[in-house]
Parts: sequence; C-alpha cells; structure tokens
Amino acid sequence: MAMINYLTDRKDSMTGLGGLYPSPRIKLPPPPIVATRGPMTFHNINVQGSVVGAINTDQVQQIDAAIGHIKIGGDAALAQSLAQFTEAILADTQLHENHKKEILEQLSFLSAQTAAPKDQRKPGMIRSVLEGIGKAVTAPALTALWHHLHPLLTKALEVVTASPT
Repeated sequence: MAMINYLTDRKDSMTGLGGLYPSPRIKLPPPPIVATRGPMTFHNINVQGSVVGAINTDQVQQIDAAIGHIKIGGDAALAQSLAQFTEAILADTQLHENHKKEILEQLSFLSAQTAAPKDQRKPGMIRSVLEGIGKAVTAPALTALWHHLHPLLTKALEVVTASPT
C-alpha cells in the first residue's frame, strides 16, 4: 500500500497536476505497537517479568519522576521506600489487576502531591488516598512496606492522618 501511494505521488509529480488534482491515496494502518517483554528499568523503579505488559507505564513514570524529585529534595528514605512499595505492588501476584491499577493511580497522585507547592496541595484528597491505600493493601509483605512508607509520606506531605490501617 505504501508503494502504491509512492508511485501515485511520482505519477502526479511527472504530470504536473499533483497540486491541482491529486490522486486518491490508500489509507495506511498505524504501525504496530511493540510490547516489551523484558525487564523495564525506569530511573528508580525496576519492573521484571510478565508484569511489564500489564502496567500503565504512564503512572509508573510519574511515580518514578516524583522519586527523582524527592531524592533531589534530600529525602532519600522516602524515595527508597516509595520505590520499594511500588515495585512490590507491581510484582505482587495476589492482588487483582484492578486493585494494582487503583493503587498505582493513588501512588501517582500522592507522588505528584509531594512535588506540588505546599499551598497547592489537596490535604483532604491526600488523607482519603492514604486511607484508601491502607485498606487496599492486604498482603503481609505489602502491609509491612506500607507501614514504613505511610509515616514518611504524611511527614513529607504535612498532613495529619490516622495511623496506617
């Protein structure tokens, strides 16, 4: 199809009528989307195995960028804890895919809030999201990571919340 379009362009240019009466073109299908199957490493988050095709890379990229900003801001403990928790969520096999996506959306929101100026943060939303993640995380390994991350996030975001559930 691309070759036919090319030859039609050549014919139009030879006759000199291409600008006045262009010949019809064949609509080409979009190029295929190549899914990565191997490990993906963002700057701060490492994604392994079959998880790669099932994640929303945009949200993981937002979290990864926020981790970079947090590191630059000097809070290495929060950056490391957020990266570990994100990787654990992605690697967990017990969580349903919809729950993983919801938790990643919530983490993406919280990480964006850490980068936002203090006067532009949304404390009510932050509290709700922190509580939502605490309720969604049920696996013991994830719960332990969440109990480590929760106080670091509340301190960085300067919100008063209940203890992690």
